[in-house]
Amino acid sequence: LSTTMQVRFLDGVELYKWMFERKTEDRKYTFQLFAKSIRFYELSYATQPTYLQNGNWNNYIGLNIFKNYTYSYGTGAITLSARSSSFLSDYNYQALSITSINKNKFGKFDVNTRFFAQFGKGNFAGESALYANGANSEEMLENKYVRSSSFVPQSWNTLGSTTNHFQFGGGLNLRGYNGYLLPMTDSNGNQIFLNNSKSGAAINTEIGLDRLFNFRFKRISNWLKINTYAFADAGILAYGNFSENISPVRADAGLGTTFTIKKWWVLEKTSPLTIRFDCPFFLNTPPFDEGKYFKFRWLLSVERAF
Repeated sequence: LSTTMQVRFLDGVELYKWMFERKTEDRKYTFQLFAKSIRFYELSYATQPTYLQNGNWNNYIGLNIFKNYTYSYGTGAITLSARSSSFLSDYNYQALSITSINKNKFGKFDVNTRFFAQFGKGNFAGESALYANGANSEEMLENKYVRSSSFVPQSWNTLGSTTNHFQFGGGLNLRGYNGYLLPMTDSNGNQIFLNNSKSGAAINTEIGLDRLFNFRFKRISNWLKINTYAFADAGILAYGNFSENISPVRADAGLGTTFTIKKWWVLEKTSPLTIRFDCPFFLNTPPFDEGKYFKFRWLLSVERAF
């Protein structure tokens, strides 16, 4: 059993976290019980400030269960998470989610899949809500490159009637709808925006193409690794009464590549940095202002989506 504590005043965020962690002897299961408090006190630093509230406390307790496993043609990991607002929180919400990631090899193809589903209710904190296009603000706080807007042009990260150019993996990970408000008319005739929700489910797939085409870059391979892949994402969101209000399926597909800088010249101890460039050419429900199912769209980020 291990215990960790975090106290952080950084990039306009005050954060406290206490966690107890226990791993089984075979290392296949990990259990985490934790309490966390988050308060944004300066939103000018935030990468995506649209749904954040300045000065509000987001206090909750949570439980994570991780399981790793292997099989004949790949490996997998399942995460089950539960959380509930706690004492002195300015919000009152509960959420249960499951994430399953599998990495498979079929002939010359590397096929990575991700399944994610969440059921939530209550008055969610904006930083902890379920985002259709990618990670929420709470998840981005844990990455040194995207926790602050200093590394991301604000024009790439605004929400509106068209898609945009910055995405960080997480949430439903419908990367083709990045920056789009996902407007929809509910059963009462009211317009709502589904890019920020409480419940939903998605399947994401990436098919690696490197071993198929056998790309080789001998002169740069010691310090730079390049990967290419095709991807597809599909998901649904719930609004209002979960059992009655389910959105149509939103889907995207395209091609992507990553550039991983493995060595930084004299800075040998610097961790590798992966820059991701995705082109979601196809959307099954394109924004009205774009009007085309097939179109050149692009987005930039760090790290693989999953």
